[in-house]
Amino acid sequence: MRAGGTRISMVAAFYTEGTRPPESSCHKTMRGQTFDFIFAGGGAAGLSLACHLLQSPLRDASILIIDKDHEDQLHRNWGFWTRGSTFFDATPDHTWRTLRFEAEGVTRDLDLGEYCYSLVRGRDFYHFAHAALAAQPNITFLRAVVDEIQDGEEAATVVAGGVSYRGRWVFDSLLSRRDLKRIPPQYHQLKMHFKGWEIETPAPPFDTRAATLFDFRTPQNGMM
Repeated sequence: MRAGGTRISMVAAFYTEGTRPPESSCHKTMRGQTFDFIFAGGGAAGLSLACHLLQSPLRDASILIIDKDHEDQLHRNWGFWTRGSTFFDATPDHTWRTLRFEAEGVTRDLDLGEYCYSLVRGRDFYHFAHAALAAQPNITFLRAVVDEIQDGEEAATVVAGGVSYRGRWVFDSLLSRRDLKRIPPQYHQLKMHFKGWEIETPAPPFDTRAATLFDFRTPQNGMM
């Protein structure tokens, strides 16, 4: 994020026909325009923060959300913890209030009490966030590639598609090669992968009332 010359990094959004929010049809009409907030990247982090701004005293601030198309995010899913109601209560595909631990000869269900664990599908989240944001006249979507972000004394400058825009606060959720170079060489860079088999069964085998947190019935081979 850059505020009057400062930056905080966060984590891009997709747009599909029929769900794409209104966007500027011409970069030149906004050239040099100053916004209260600019989001460089409109993925899960950017859109969720923008939606939370709508629920705050800053709801009337001018906001520009810049992002290119990312069709791959249609199939992304997220699991998250909540306590109490949230702005996104309508989006989860499923919510669990019980966690299950399994080992050889042991099955234990844990009541989460006031907490819950929810799964949201990428398509549902983006459709919900876009609908909420696009309904606000003070929010503008721009489909473009962010070329550069420059700090300044009064505001930061975001260059997208060769056109400059000024923001009093700029939230940067884009990953650059410069950011990667800052990671110490002894650590892995962006190598978190989950792989598995997709198995079809004639009848539902899982108890949908509980989310399995750990299952140690499979051989561990000395590792967890």
